[in-house]
Parts: sequence; structure tokens; C-alpha cells
Amino acid sequence: MNIDDGAPGRPPPALSQWKSVPAIGLASIGLFVLLWSCPAGAASPVWGADGGFQPFDAPREIQKQFKSQLPFDWFIGNPQPSGEGYGVMLHISGAWHGNPVSAARNLCPPRYSVLWRHVARITIVPVYHQQHWASVECP
Repeated sequence: MNIDDGAPGRPPPALSQWKSVPAIGLASIGLFVLLWSCPAGAASPVWGADGGFQPFDAPREIQKQFKSQLPFDWFIGNPQPSGEGYGVMLHISGAWHGNPVSAARNLCPPRYSVLWRHVARITIVPVYHQQHWASVECP
């Protein structure tokens, strides 16, 4: 059905002339409106492989955040709940030369990260040459 509502002198077609919108179309429109109305920077929902909603998994997201920034021979342990946030051990390669506390501070997630909507604090404890250095607290 061709609807020409832009022709001069012709009124727009009556509502009854429109074909019914399939249910899948309504669902798509609803999802679009929902996502469009979310404020900028809001956490997007996490969907599982089966299509169901997954709750935010803070330890997994912390692991992903750090692994994307770490040099090849550095690694972090599993994030552990600690007070209002999580604590991680940052293992720095012995071949690296520098200040481990400064290196740990540079790995703090940025303030606009989705992590801060779910985690109040991340404490990083650098381990360099098998020694624990002063911890760094990311706000």
C-alpha cells in the first residue's frame, strides 16, 4: 500500500487505511524507545547467550578492564570483595623498571567507566619482585 501524504491538496490517509503493525514491530519500537530514553553513559543491559538478562558481574568486569590495559607479562589475581569495593593483586614483571605504585595508579578505570555505577572502590596492591607495595585506591 502506497501512502502519499505529501501530495498538495490531498488529506493524509485515514488511520483505518494503515496496515496493522506486526507484534515484532511493536517490540522493536518499544526496545528502540527504551534504549533511546536511557541517559547518556547509563549502563546498558547485559544479555546472556540464551537471550536472558544477566546481572552485572563486577569481578568479571574488573578483570576485563584490567586485562585490556596490562602489558604482556603482567597479570592480576581474581578480584576479591573488600569492604565497599573490590581488591586486586597486580603482579608486575621483574624485568620492568619503574615505580610500581605509580604504575598501579595509572591502571585505575576512568571516572566515566560503567564499573563505578556498581562498585564504590577498587584497591590495587602491586606485587613487584615478590614484595607487596603500597596499595592504590581507585575512587
